[in-house]
Amino acid sequence: MKHFIFSLLMLLTFTSCSANEPEMPEQPQPVQPGEGGGSDYFSGKKVLIAYFSWGGTTRRMAQQVQAITGGDLFEIEPVNPYPTSYTPCTEVALEERDSNARPAIKNSVANWDEYDVVFLGGPVWWHTAPMILHTFAESYDFEGKTVVPFTTYASTYRDETLQAIVDMTPDAEHLEGLGLTSGSINESRIQTWIDLINEQYGSLNPGGAFAFRSMQNEGYDIADMLVPMGYQCFIVNYRINPYSMQASATDLQRAIRYVKAHAEDYRINPENIALVGFSAGGILNGEVLLNWRDLTNGTALDSSYRPDELDNVPVSACAVGMIYSFYGRLSVSMNNVETLRAANLPPAFYCWGTRDGFAGQFTQNSNAVKEAGVRVETKVLQGYPHGYGSGGNASIWGNDFDAFLTPIMQGNTAAINTINADMAANTPETYYDLKGRVVSPDTLSNGIYIVKSGNSTRKVLKTN
Repeated sequence: MKHFIFSLLMLLTFTSCSANEPEMPEQPQPVQPGEGGGSDYFSGKKVLIAYFSWGGTTRRMAQQVQAITGGDLFEIEPVNPYPTSYTPCTEVALEERDSNARPAIKNSVANWDEYDVVFLGGPVWWHTAPMILHTFAESYDFEGKTVVPFTTYASTYRDETLQAIVDMTPDAEHLEGLGLTSGSINESRIQTWIDLINEQYGSLNPGGAFAFRSMQNEGYDIADMLVPMGYQCFIVNYRINPYSMQASATDLQRAIRYVKAHAEDYRINPENIALVGFSAGGILNGEVLLNWRDLTNGTALDSSYRPDELDNVPVSACAVGMIYSFYGRLSVSMNNVETLRAANLPPAFYCWGTRDGFAGQFTQNSNAVKEAGVRVETKVLQGYPHGYGSGGNASIWGNDFDAFLTPIMQGNTAAINTINADMAANTPETYYDLKGRVVSPDTLSNGIYIVKSGNSTRKVLKTN
């Protein structure tokens, strides 16, 4: 029995959208941010800490971030100051939120283009971020920058506020944010967080951020691991920068259609198509499964595209492997259960390491997919960072993925058994375990085995 699997590379990208810059009652004057001392964090890139603070709590957190990272401080100050008394201030804040206001900012950041990493923070106001942060976000071009959200709060709505900051900067990459109460702002907590996202920032580089491909570690090595297990592997060499993730998704979509249309030539079951992706390769898998199935084609991106016969082949997958990845976009998982449920997603296998800066998002996304009614299996590797690949050692996650995938593919119609027609009558069979050792058929315990007979290879699942 032969299986089919796509192996995707670790590539990172993100979608973009535009925002209209609001009218300001007065022309803001450039202000040079307070200069920090500089440091070796974030690969030596220039860091800006932009924050809005009403009572001083967020300011204390921003100052701690500056002390550790050596970045430059910029306080976001309104043209019309907020009331200094609590209740009147809350009333103004509520009115701004309900009217989707954009309060004018007194000053602007000088030399904005010089900054690569931008910490952006403010307090929780009425369950979300203050509207003045929207003004700031819409006043600058965040494309090519990395945003780190942070917030301070009294009791709750921390996660909602961090997500709001992510949502208002869609053109940026994002690192894991932090929210603290006034009493929990201390150097130790912030140092631990900075160390985590600094490693997370460094982990973005292996995938190339759509600038290059991790062909060996997350392509050829993985195929070399999976082929002896009985899979046919295809590595999709999709477009990278300057193309968008949506353009890359059409490449993967086309590849699935091509192999499915030629399933007979490849001697595979067209229903046994699984996708496995690493980091943004998995995000690209998710983009296709969420938005590029059925008969959608390149006309969705380019009206001049001319569909051909291959575009009549539906796009589907029997399973997906999210190896340090998730459904969503770069650095931001998409955890809307209703959206995930409506997509009718295939069973999913998640694997990530405890030292991965995205570990929290992998957990949230896998739980959301499971809540959407999808079969989900997870494997968490203690002490592993982002980008480990591990095609050279099947015991790390490959065997578990194989055990997850085999019953799914075995259940996809009787067509999977047609390969046995290649076997001559009474041809001796040799059984191997997943470590390549010959085993006796009479002594098999429960598990997965490779069976070879002449030029034919199939896989069997032994159960009681």
